[in-house]
Amino acid sequence: KYRCSAMHFFGTDSKPTNNIQGYSIIKFEYDNHGNIIVESYYDTDNKSVSSVNGSQKKKLKYNVFKKCTEVSFYDINGEIVQINDGYAFKQYTYDIFQNCTQVLYLDKNLIPCDNIKGYSKKTIEYDIYQEPVETRYYNKAGEEVEINEDLEDEELEE
Repeated sequence: KYRCSAMHFFGTDSKPTNNIQGYSIIKFEYDNHGNIIVESYYDTDNKSVSSVNGSQKKKLKYNVFKKCTEVSFYDINGEIVQINDGYAFKQYTYDIFQNCTQVLYLDKNLIPCDNIKGYSKKTIEYDIYQEPVETRYYNKAGEEVEINEDLEDEELEE
């Protein structure tokens, strides 16, 4: 099985360049099932560099159905780091049909924290056809908050 081990970014002059995220190279590591479990960021000299979100490395965990259950972020020294979006961990919960039912944002100490959009938990309910019918957002105090869904463009890590 072929897997992409690295992605390089080049300028219009065909020379290596940093992209708008602040890195020139992304290196990937995979588990035995083909899931990306580590993304690391490097500059044009292949030296570790922090991306604009404040992390040098992103680690991902999966369930047995290959659905991402956790994303965590690390600095150049390998320490957990709270990224500019306001969290250090993002955890996903799924129902028996593997629909994402909850996204939880946590700080470096695994305590719920509000992301820059103003919530720490997002819940999704589905109808009998597995279509999402209701999404709710809660702040770190557990209070429901209103979020403009037009601005909410969160994607699940796959």
